[in-house]
Amino acid sequence: MKKDMVRKGSANMGKEVLMKRDKALFNGIVLLLLTAAILVLLCFLNNEKELVFLVFACLSFNIIAAYLLGTTKGLYLSVAFVIAFSVYIFYDIVLMGKLETDSYMNFLVLMCFPVGSFLGGELSAVIEKNMLKIANVSELEKLVTLDGSTGFYNQQGFFKQLEEEVGRVKHYGTSFSLLLFQISNLQQLQSIYKKQDIMFIKKTVAEIVASKLRFTDCKGILDDGSIGVILPQTESGGLDIVVSKIDTAVGLIPVKLSSAKRMVRVRTSLGYATIENTDTDYKMLYLRAKEDLVNGG
Repeated sequence: MKKDMVRKGSANMGKEVLMKRDKALFNGIVLLLLTAAILVLLCFLNNEKELVFLVFACLSFNIIAAYLLGTTKGLYLSVAFVIAFSVYIFYDIVLMGKLETDSYMNFLVLMCFPVGSFLGGELSAVIEKNMLKIANVSELEKLVTLDGSTGFYNQQGFFKQLEEEVGRVKHYGTSFSLLLFQISNLQQLQSIYKKQDIMFIKKTVAEIVASKLRFTDCKGILDDGSIGVILPQTESGGLDIVVSKIDTAVGLIPVKLSSAKRMVRVRTSLGYATIENTDTDYKMLYLRAKEDLVNGG
């Protein structure tokens, strides 16, 4: 259990670091690409408009090509553009005699082509690398079966345990019950307390529920916010006792909120079902318990 919690914490921390780093790198590359484009326009501002648009179009094409084809091929293309525009500039200076004071700036502008190619290629590499990391993190998250805040199983892990329990019942002829538990006045609490305090309330309720259960009972936090409990070797009589314990324990409870420790009134709803011979899979049992929860037990 501890290994799963550590694994999930490492996955979340690693994912957060990767997102922050790649977001900063992505923003930096986009900023440099925009700077390169603006530099072209400023440096060619005094030349013919046709040349301005031609250079800008070629630079844009070069950046897009580098993004699609990679840095190396983009740099090859930039060299071709630099040679072509260099020949045109030399033609203007040497043969046409159009020597201007800012002619040297034209050569500096040509440097935008290899720089743009490099940045376009790097942008493509960053996105590809980031997508691969996201895929790896997603695969890692599939292996995580515990909820980090409570130590209970998450929905994926809980349903896996429920399916295995149904299999054991079919094989050994034993019995078990499924209990679903949720905070019925959660919406009202959310209008009063901050998001962080709601997390504290849920965690406290989960701890209270856990204290009323056996060590062998399997507990899970489901995606809808409800708590699921698998009670092995428990039929209707024992289930009523468990329900009574939880119902008595949860009410006006002390919760350590972000500001101070307060008494919070929590109202609950319970739904439960016991495995039957007609249940072919765990979904039938879960749906019966879910229906009982919705109908108010």
